[in-house]
Amino acid sequence: MKAEDLFKERIQRVRDAVALKEPDRVPITPFTDIFFAPLQVGLTHKEAMYKAKKYSNACLNVYSRYDWDLYPTLLFPGLGKLNDALGV
Repeated sequence: MKAEDLFKERIQRVRDAVALKEPDRVPITPFTDIFFAPLQVGLTHKEAMYKAKKYSNACLNVYSRYDWDLYPTLLFPGLGKLNDALGV
């Protein structure tokens, strides 16, 4: 199956479930902690917050191991510096 077809199939599966229709199978759309992937590859919490490239690579590495229908977004790489600037 082509990647585009697989993507469409997975999106439709999730849409059907959200619309309370019966999908072909239960969609797998995990909500993971932002530190799940970095910790799986041995990064520290600090590295995950300050090393955006390491964080992103860790997520791609870990998430590619699973056959999930949807994947968590990469919203948090490099937030350590932003938090420092905001005084958080």
